[in-house]
Amino acid sequence: MDPHSDTVPTKNIDLYIAMAEAFLYGAYAVMFGFYIHVLHTRGIPKTRFLPVATISLFLLCTAHLALLLAATTVLDQTDETSVVGAGDPSYLAFQLNFATNVIYVTNNVIADSIFIFRCHAIWNFDDRIIYFPILLTFGVGGLGYFDSGRSIVISRPLFDLSIATSVFTTFMLISLSGSFTIRGAVDS
Repeated sequence: MDPHSDTVPTKNIDLYIAMAEAFLYGAYAVMFGFYIHVLHTRGIPKTRFLPVATISLFLLCTAHLALLLAATTVLDQTDETSVVGAGDPSYLAFQLNFATNVIYVTNNVIADSIFIFRCHAIWNFDDRIIYFPILLTFGVGGLGYFDSGRSIVISRPLFDLSIATSVFTTFMLISLSGSFTIRGAVDS
């Protein structure tokens, strides 16, 4: 018996990633449909940043899924040794992966910007609250864009650091939003 029989075969990892993303995209499409319904019934708010950013996120997610499916198809047709790095990867697979990564980083920056905007509003537009999250968001973009086109390997240190910084920014903004809510409840 193979000692690694309970693990996911690495040959099909790109297919599993594409299937998981397609599933999550379906859930996102349903939520986006509800968002459009709310915009239609309540009207577009005075601040146009949120609707524009949300619609941009959905369009970029759609493009990301399409590119991911195309890259998965190309990678399945490419010799595995050329993808892993033993030889030069195919030019098309590299370009599709580069575009997919750039869209992913752009989505993270837009999502962080939405969250910064919401946190800024919760804190009564106090600018001191958003300086550090904005700096972190620039870091996410800088690291992600710099490293997005270096290879087609799934995980790279700088790209992973960009994702980790985005996750840290999100948790920091959640804690800022929560601390304002708790502080407001205690004060009243």
